[in-house]
Amino acid sequence: MKIINKIKKFLLHNIVLIIGFIFGIFLVTFELPYYIEAPGGVKNVEGVIDIDNAYNVEGSFNMAYVTQYKATIPMLIYAKLNKNFDILKKSEVLASNETDKESLIADKIMLNESKQNAIIYAYQKALKKVDIKSTQIYVTYVFEDAITSLKIGDQILSIDNEEITDETKLFDILQSHKVGDEISIKVLNNKKEEIRNAYLLGNDDVRIIGVMISKLYDYEVSPKINITFSQSESGPSGGLIMSLAIYNYLTDNDITKGNKIAGTGTIDKNGNVGAIGGVKYKILGAVKDKIKYFIIPS
Repeated sequence: MKIINKIKKFLLHNIVLIIGFIFGIFLVTFELPYYIEAPGGVKNVEGVIDIDNAYNVEGSFNMAYVTQYKATIPMLIYAKLNKNFDILKKSEVLASNETDKESLIADKIMLNESKQNAIIYAYQKALKKVDIKSTQIYVTYVFEDAITSLKIGDQILSIDNEEITDETKLFDILQSHKVGDEISIKVLNNKKEEIRNAYLLGNDDVRIIGVMISKLYDYEVSPKINITFSQSESGPSGGLIMSLAIYNYLTDNDITKGNKIAGTGTIDKNGNVGAIGGVKYKILGAVKDKIKYFIIPS
């Protein structure tokens, strides 16, 4: 009884402090339907890429990144006062049919795709051994007007019992159907096989199912390579810089010329470079880290 009375007395004497503490916790943890994008920084790929018998490099290649926050009340106020911070509505970052978790799954798949494309293209350009054994197709985005039960993260195994071995096979099967046809799709998700469906959209020339895909490969290269990312890293924008860095390690001509180089841009396994968003924040981060040259695809 004495203990209960002491607790009551403590609560009565500290009620303002307790309410303030609870309100403070609420203030810094309650998430608003906004995102904040801010200058990021750069990451030297030397700490990411490990290649057997790599050549020495005097300069460095650095991947640039954007810092993104879910908006809380204090962060929103700070962003309003900082000209280098931008506030985005949730609808500008995520589609109405997409969750934060699905977006992260897609970004992780695209990061792995970017890494593999960088390896394959750099090894080919350096005239090193590359052996692609198989291709897996993953769903990374579902358009809002798609009529399908496909989910982000699905690996497409077969359509109407025809095995999908690469994107060409997928395209050919879709073109063999008519607009409006329903197709049955076997997928692998979380190590479990599922049956999805989709209705063909498009026109007489092109049939689609309203999804974006990424391609991952089973492959072998020589010399051996290992690329390790942290849990917080995602997305395809480091592909170009990774490819340049890998090529540099594989050849005896140091293309950095001793310079600190950063950049952004996607790359496919054929070496085609694509533009990427967030360039403003990446350049600001690169300036902060005293980067001499910054590569931006047009």
